[in-house]
Amino acid sequence: MAFSFGGNSQGINVQLIGNYFGSKSDFTTLVNGLVQDLNASIDTADEYTDWTQILVANGYGEQLVTAGPSPPNTFFAKSLVTFDLLDDTSLKRWGDYLVNTAAKADINWFAQAD
Repeated sequence: MAFSFGGNSQGINVQLIGNYFGSKSDFTTLVNGLVQDLNASIDTADEYTDWTQILVANGYGEQLVTAGPSPPNTFFAKSLVTFDLLDDTSLKRWGDYLVNTAAKADINWFAQAD
């Protein structure tokens, strides 16, 4: 799950990105509770029948090129990793920070939770 917000966004954007190997109806059933809790909707849930289509989709539509290395793309990030579950107070404080401070920043940034 990825949260993105900052400079040019209108509020907080939540994206659930990944691969689910099962039927589309099973996927919808699986995520329906989260979607309802967020008062959101599923924008896209693509279905693929060929593994190379999944690779292209994970590359955001770019065709696969194996002739040589991809051009460099500089990306900077800071990480905070915890292997312990966060308690309700910590999650609330993090959420408050996202809404009250981070979303008003003049840069775009993201948080990712697995």
